[in-house]
Amino acid sequence: VDGAGAGAQVVFGVILGSGVGGGIVVRGQLIEGVNAIAGEWGHIPLPDPKDDERPGPMCSCWAGR
Repeated sequence: VDGAGAGAQVVFGVILGSGVGGGIVVRGQLIEGVNAIAGEWGHIPLPDPKDDERPGPMCSCWAGR
């Protein structure tokens, strides 16, 4: 982690642009979460998929393409 977050134990970065998103770093490790989208509060599938539904179909919004 660089910049204002350097040396902090927990950092949450925010991206605001044509979309929204972010990331969470704890003790130097990027936190991915169950769906690999922890911190991506702008793109969270609802309802939360069940274990047999993961990873699921691609989203029609072009995220990650």
